[in-house]
Amino acid sequence: MAKIVLELDAPDPAVEAAVEALVQDELRKRLKGRIQTMICQQHARTPTVTVRGRVGSRFDYHVTGCCHDFVRRVKCRLEE
Repeated sequence: MAKIVLELDAPDPAVEAAVEALVQDELRKRLKGRIQTMICQQHARTPTVTVRGRVGSRFDYHVTGCCHDFVRRVKCRLEE
């Protein structure tokens, strides 16, 4: 299963925790049908998606994986 890492910046730790919970739930829903079950056929590894952003702003994501081809496939699937 794909790993999701959240790196949020919020002025208040309580707000950060609440937003993190909501974002993580939304990401799981979004990723469930897209990349959650993706496994590199060559290396049998799963991707890691790191979500970065400031609370109240847009969130960006960064994909890491075992090889360039797999990362490229995961990014394409996310952008569908």
